[in-house]
Amino acid sequence: MAYNMKAEKLTTFRKFSSAHSQKKLDEASMMASKKLAKATDAYHDAQLKLQELQKKFIETGKENKAERESLKKAIIDQNKIVKQKESIFQKALGDEDITDLEI
Repeated sequence: MAYNMKAEKLTTFRKFSSAHSQKKLDEASMMASKKLAKATDAYHDAQLKLQELQKKFIETGKENKAERESLKKAIIDQNKIVKQKESIFQKALGDEDITDLEI
């Protein structure tokens, strides 16, 4: 029975050690965590959509006031979304482990 417990503990330790080593290697190779990557993508997409709305607003003629007003409202709404995505990005960036790694 003692042998089985030792074997199980050794197997568990190896799994933990392997996962820990892989995490360290990922960090060392400058790979961001999934949370940070997801937050970065969402922030980028929100900013891109805002830029597209701003471009449409600029291209719309001044005589087309109704469309400009609807675009202005869409820009304001999208700007709020961008700020939310930025705060999520900043939180994910702050949570990222940035300690020096010894390899």
